[in-house]
Amino acid sequence: MSTRYDGDIEKFNRAWNLALHSFGELRKGVKRASKLSKKASEDLNEFSKMMIKAYVEIPSVACKRVDPHHMNLGMRYAYIANENLLAGYENFDVFSINCYKITPYEDIEQIGKITGMPVMIGEFHHGALDRGLPATGIRGVASQQERGKAYRYYMETAAISKYFVGAHHFTLNDQAALGRFDGENFQIGCVDICQRPYHEFIEGIMQTNRILYEAADGRRANYDQPPKEIPRVGF
Repeated sequence: MSTRYDGDIEKFNRAWNLALHSFGELRKGVKRASKLSKKASEDLNEFSKMMIKAYVEIPSVACKRVDPHHMNLGMRYAYIANENLLAGYENFDVFSINCYKITPYEDIEQIGKITGMPVMIGEFHHGALDRGLPATGIRGVASQQERGKAYRYYMETAAISKYFVGAHHFTLNDQAALGRFDGENFQIGCVDICQRPYHEFIEGIMQTNRILYEAADGRRANYDQPPKEIPRVGF
């Protein structure tokens, strides 16, 4: 802050609505600093962006130095709550996020247009309650058949975006009936806890994977029917 305000504590005080005697007093901390003034909020937002860029850049540069021949697939953020999270993207080869929505198209487009780089989805799923475990996971649909539709709609609408390069469905198996380390016991697999396949869901996956490249190239219309959602059951 001293550099930003030319070492002038009075100039800083006027901008932040404070009465400090020196910049050193900032080491004690300032409660609810972003609420002090519009300028304080702007300064702190810019500082956050600088910190995020450093968080991304330092390990990315170090990895590239010792391993220059592999791609950097990004941070795989849970979601983009603020455009500041895009800071440092120039260090990536692919920008990756999780996206637990019915379609990731808008998120992919937003990130792709800003960064100009490929976008990959690190996680998505849709669970149902008609068979298997008693929790839908982060996104719920009405049945195993609707899970198949949900997969088709998610992947084939994503494929319309020129920035989309792939997605990872989470996960192959249903989670443990008594929960994993954090309690998740979601019905989100291709097979249940006894390794029995959810055929209707798998059929949806197969239908999409047969034609996905054609949908991406515009040679075939994408599947455009959203699934029937239900409220999520989980935590």
